[in-house]
Amino acid sequence: MIIKGLQGVTQEALSASTEGLRIAEDSNRQAEEGAEVLKKILTGVEESSQLVSQIARATAEQAKAVQGIVQEAAREIVAGTQNNAKQLALISRANREHSTVSGSILKSLAEISKITERNAQGVKDTQKSSTGLLERVRSLTLIFDRQQGKQ
Repeated sequence: MIIKGLQGVTQEALSASTEGLRIAEDSNRQAEEGAEVLKKILTGVEESSQLVSQIARATAEQAKAVQGIVQEAAREIVAGTQNNAKQLALISRANREHSTVSGSILKSLAEISKITERNAQGVKDTQKSSTGLLERVRSLTLIFDRQQGKQ
């Protein structure tokens, strides 16, 4: 918008300059009017010069502000990237630990399974022994009862 304004003022200055030249050539008798037009042109050029200076200052300020924003954004990106790297390292370590724990759990479960199988076999063996022992006790009881009955 400033540039359009500058272009407008510049265009106006060019038009006024052309008009001033035509007036100066057309009449010496209108010298006073020509001098006034030239004063207006000079004022327009001075205003244009001031606008150009203001635009230059504003552009420099904007460039400085943009540079600051870009630097801050770059710092934030670097900090975010570093934070992400730290988090990924923590996740990786946690995964390794989880894997180690999972392996230990699987080993323990395998051991528990073996112990359970051995216990089950022991229970079966004990049951067989108990059944055999019970049968012997019954046999002995029968024999004892028979011998008691004979006496």
